This record gives sequence, structure tokens and C-alpha cells, in this order.
Amino acid sequence: MSTEERFEQALHHVLWLVRPYLPELVVIGGWVPHLYRRYGGFHEWGSTLSRTAEVDVLLPQEPPRDGRPPLAQLLREAGFTSTQESRGAIWMNDVATGEKVEFFVPHAGTATSIGQPRPLPAQDGLGAIPLTDLTLLARHTRALQIPVAITIRRPEMLSVRVPSIGAYLVGKGATFMKRSPATSPEQSRRAKDIVYIRDVMAAGTDVVRQVERDIIELRALSDVASYMLYAGNNLSLLDRGSAVLQEAARELAERDGMRIEDARLDLEGHVLDLRELLGGG
Repeated sequence: MSTEERFEQALHHVLWLVRPYLPELVVIGGWVPHLYRRYGGFHEWGSTLSRTAEVDVLLPQEPPRDGRPPLAQLLREAGFTSTQESRGAIWMNDVATGEKVEFFVPHAGTATSIGQPRPLPAQDGLGAIPLTDLTLLARHTRALQIPVAITIRRPEMLSVRVPSIGAYLVGKGATFMKRSPATSPEQSRRAKDIVYIRDVMAAGTDVVRQVERDIIELRALSDVASYMLYAGNNLSLLDRGSAVLQEAARELAERDGMRIEDARLDLEGHVLDLRELLGGG
């Protein structure tokens, strides 16, 4: 079994465990392009994708139990554990195979609380990390039907919410500069964000047309239009001398066996395509 297959199997395991709450959860982060490629209904997806391990889960609102076992109990009974420092926001089982889950909530409150895990009173033992820039991802979602086979029985279809592909790209464009600079190529989250943008925009005509449709829909919303412009302005900072672009070029070159200069030109072209759709810069 390949690494990608092991990671997807771990993702399916996590989705199966939390299935009583799936209508109230949104899967975000690096799994989004992969899920669209496999289950988004596109005829083709021509780009390679970066592997990701942990499953990032957004809780738009704190889900009440309503007679269901708490999420923490579901994870704990499957062998997952959480550290005291994460206050129940990060759960791990076999990290090597991707069995790691992080829970997030849209930030509300003082700036000092951003990124600081907090407990969720309605969910005994569960916490979440409050972050800014999650509201767009929470409000503009699409449900993908994913066949999950945990036992020898036939796969069961799970309805899994993810951000619309356009909202996903807007969010990446708006937030990548907020990431900490890399101390090593492996730690460059902001570079990964740019590569994720490239991978979607390089996926093919069908995918880009869906991005265009999503962005047209988002632009019609007065509270989103300025945010899209902000994302476009952020992307305009990725000029040839940008340290972020160089980090992303190194990552793409290593992943796809390209020359760094070719990877940089590839990134510039696809980032420009998105920037033109968003405006700004």
C-alpha cells in the first residue's frame, strides 16, 4: 500500500468515527484538493497533489450532543489520545499513517486568544483552536459523497462537507502571508499554501471553470468581495524575488522532479491566473 493510500485510509477511519456529527463539520486544509480530485465529479484532474497526513476539521458552531456520544469519546474509544496542552483540540493515534485530527473554530474575542486552544463545554473533553479567516470556509461549502469501507461490508456513502473550491482558494490567498516563515523546507506552511493554489489552478479546464463559477458567486456577496480583493492583493506580492515564492518553488521542484526555475515559472503563471480572477494587485 502506498503512502497516499495509507493516508486516505486513515482519513476514512477518522470520517467513520465522527460520522454522527458530519453534517455539522467541515473538512478543511490539505485534504480539500484531494477530496475534490477523487469525489468532486470532475472528468479529469491533471495536476499532482502534495500528500497530507493530519485531518483539519472546522466546527462552524459548537455542536450539541443531542443524544450522541461526545466527539472526544468516539475518538478515545478508537485509540486516539489528546495532550493536556492542546486541551482536547488535537487528537493522535498512529501519526505515521495520518491518524491525527485537529479541530478549529472561527475566532471570536480578543486577539490574544487567537491560536490558543479552548475547551468546548457542550462536547465533554473536546477543544478547538480559534483562528481568523475561517468564516468564509464555514459558510460556503459543498457536500461530497465519499465511499468509506471500514469493514468487509460494502462501502457506506458518507456526506462530507468541504469548502467550495473557490472559497478554498480565496482563503489560501488571504492567509498564506500570515504563516510563520520557514525554518526549514519541511516546515514551510506558507509555501505549501501556494503549492495547493497551484495544484488546483493546474488541474485542468473543468476545475478552473468551477473555480470561476464559485468566485462569481462569492463576488456577488458584499461582505466577501473586499476579502477577495485582499486575497488578490496578497497574491500580487509573489513577485520574482519573493521569499515565499522561492520556498514554494523548492517544494514543487522537489515533489515533481523539476528544475527550481521551471517550478517558479509554473507557480507564477498559475498564481497569476487566480489573481486575475480575484482582482487586486
